[in-house]
Amino acid sequence: MQQNNYKLCFLENMVFYLKNHGINISPCLLMGILGMYGFTFRTESDGQSYRIYGRSGSFQYEFEKMMHALVWPLQEQYIRKEDITPKVLFTLLNKWHQIILWIDDFYVKSAAGYYKIHELRPVVLTHMFDETALFYDIEMQQMDIKKFIDLVSADGIVKIHYAIQEKLEWKFSLTELLTRGFGEIIAIYGEKAGYKRSNIGINEIMKLQNELRELMTLDVFFDIYSQMNFPGGLYQSQAMMAVLCAELREKQHLNLPS
Repeated sequence: MQQNNYKLCFLENMVFYLKNHGINISPCLLMGILGMYGFTFRTESDGQSYRIYGRSGSFQYEFEKMMHALVWPLQEQYIRKEDITPKVLFTLLNKWHQIILWIDDFYVKSAAGYYKIHELRPVVLTHMFDETALFYDIEMQQMDIKKFIDLVSADGIVKIHYAIQEKLEWKFSLTELLTRGFGEIIAIYGEKAGYKRSNIGINEIMKLQNELRELMTLDVFFDIYSQMNFPGGLYQSQAMMAVLCAELREKQHLNLPS
């Protein structure tokens, strides 16, 4: 569930789900389509610590963009923690074959954000047995069904998405999808205003730089450095963007605008 050769859980899991519904795409290409590459930092409630990301927004935000790019958006369902049982999940899985559920890295022992950062992200449930859940999270994994239910309901609500159609399709051509995605990346870097306690874009990079000059200590330096290397951090996003550009050079027939 952590970074591995530039693998980002959200992208890997969504590529797995899309492939099983007829859309073959690489993680880096999906990143470009969604316009995920960006810079965001959030000032924490103490006013002196930060969370820094190499993305344009939360995984929920990126998921919504993916939904809007599909001809048939995925269906969603919310179930209260006290109402979720293995039987309920099995019924949904038996009907829709694969379902997307959301977990919070704060409660995942193998995640880099364990007891550090609340970050909801999707995993794909593929099979259920008497006492075991089989699900995809960068790779196929299995977990005791009760522990799995505890994990997906840790925030009190189980959030579920599934496709009614066996095959999914994009609304637009690959060229148009990428043009839209890169347009969003450019727009994000030009943003001047943030939202809530989050700040995005080049102007905010400069703002953070100026603020850190006054706060910089060795502890702050190591904290910032570790966040840059964090899964979904700026270094990983830059590396994936380089891979995406290399992929696009091989797809010159797309006729992307300069």
